[in-house]
Amino acid sequence: MRTQRFSDFFYCAGLPELPGLPATSFPLSLDREELPLGARVLGPWLEDHTPVAFARLLEEASGGFRAPPGYGSGA
Repeated sequence: MRTQRFSDFFYCAGLPELPGLPATSFPLSLDREELPLGARVLGPWLEDHTPVAFARLLEEASGGFRAPPGYGSGA
């Protein structure tokens, strides 16, 4: 396993907000340790509905949200 500094995660996470692009995060699946994996999609300027619609379609295609064991149904 590779070690990373916690602050490294904020470098890419904050870039879309600088120019004001809409961004949506969504769940994809669980990893080998049954922890949630997600992704983030960016949309064009002033098109907030585009990344939300894309995230909804990709989540449906991947089977929807599944909570990790011990965390309830996610509802």
